[in-house]
Amino acid sequence: MKYSSSTYLRDVNEYRLYLYKNDNEAIIIKKILKIVNPFSLVEFGEEIKLIDNDYYIVEIVTLNDNYICRLFLDSSLNIIEEYYTVTKNNDIQDGIPVYEDLGLSYIKVNGKDKVYHGEKLINDDWYLKRGLEKIMKLNLNMKDLILRIKKVVKFNENSN
Repeated sequence: MKYSSSTYLRDVNEYRLYLYKNDNEAIIIKKILKIVNPFSLVEFGEEIKLIDNDYYIVEIVTLNDNYICRLFLDSSLNIIEEYYTVTKNNDIQDGIPVYEDLGLSYIKVNGKDKVYHGEKLINDDWYLKRGLEKIMKLNLNMKDLILRIKKVVKFNENSN
């Protein structure tokens, strides 16, 4: 099981964690305050900086479905990358959202998309195939989601 409060924090020395939950999902927002080295990946032949100081990592753990959505946001809360993963056993344990990552993912960056670890579908795993089809068809209202993220961040930063 992965604990959403601790994913993607390698080389991060300091961060703030915000959590928002309702009946359908948990949203975990990690604001990176100090990272040793910015984290970048090459996607579609282009270097994409995903994590740096004042950037955000947002995980949406669905509680009634079998996927998570991870967003990498810059310091102005603009989406850099959307990352979806097929999961099992999404839940809340000890107040922290958890999930079992099945390693089949779908990303969207700069108007392009691709599937990671598609070889997992070779065994004709119905669960993975159905999960991938679902996340590829997802059309989350990103405008609404970013507004909710801004409200959570603003509320928490004003209460500190």
